[in-house]
Amino acid sequence: MIVFTVMYPNEPGKHFDMDYYTTKHIGLVKERVGHVLKGVSVEKGLSGGAPGSPATYAVVCRLQLENPEDLAAMAAHSPEFDADVPNFTDIIPIRDIREVVV
Repeated sequence: MIVFTVMYPNEPGKHFDMDYYTTKHIGLVKERVGHVLKGVSVEKGLSGGAPGSPATYAVVCRLQLENPEDLAAMAAHSPEFDADVPNFTDIIPIRDIREVVV
């Protein structure tokens, strides 16, 4: 299994519209590439590693795919997904692709 992760760093003064993200943006992703998605999770940061410290990431989204070839479907819609980002945040996202081994 492949996990495509999008992380939004928790930066002072930045905004993130969770309602828009979970309904409209994730809805768009599911509409465009739902046929290759095996699972989706959206995680809201609560705190960092040390007690009372801020979360490293405001939001982390994980898209689970069956195999690396499914990434092509994601890439085909990347311009549309990227164009929607200003509608819910001014945070520059960090993307990461990993293979699940356990």
